[in-house]
Amino acid sequence: MSKQFWNSEKIVSMAAMFISICTLFTIIYQTTIFREQQYASVYPRLEIWNNGGNDNYKFTMVNTGIGPAFVEEVRIIHADTIFEGDPASFAELFMKTLDSDSIDNINYGYSNMPKGRLIRPGQNVSLITTNQSKKSTQFFRKLFGNQTAKLEVVYSSVYGERWKLTGMSFNPEKLE
Repeated sequence: MSKQFWNSEKIVSMAAMFISICTLFTIIYQTTIFREQQYASVYPRLEIWNNGGNDNYKFTMVNTGIGPAFVEEVRIIHADTIFEGDPASFAELFMKTLDSDSIDNINYGYSNMPKGRLIRPGQNVSLITTNQSKKSTQFFRKLFGNQTAKLEVVYSSVYGERWKLTGMSFNPEKLE
């Protein structure tokens, strides 16, 4: 008696193995999709805003994403020089280089931006604020609003993904 190579047992076995392999690839693909969805569900997106009228000015950073942003690095780039620190610290140092007539009556409020600061989703951080002072408003608008000095911030998500935001940009650059 000659036995056939493709009997019913072999066909059922091969079909079960094929289905198992397809299931394995489906699970791997689903895991990848779930991971991407999980990362996207905590995506922080920092933006730098510059606004105000004639007598007031606000230089702000806002997290428009859906996850918290952890600030890792803060620097100011001015005239091809990099200053490690936040806008308020840079403004104080910059004002020391000017003559006293230029900086008389410059009043402002500020929030520091230290490394490690957490910015919640929807949180608006007023980095520099002036009120009812044309001289202060003009000074800071010229310095930060015209991007004479650019703020650069490197931040990360809760999963360690990192981005860099430079100047008045709404498009952070993803870092590897």
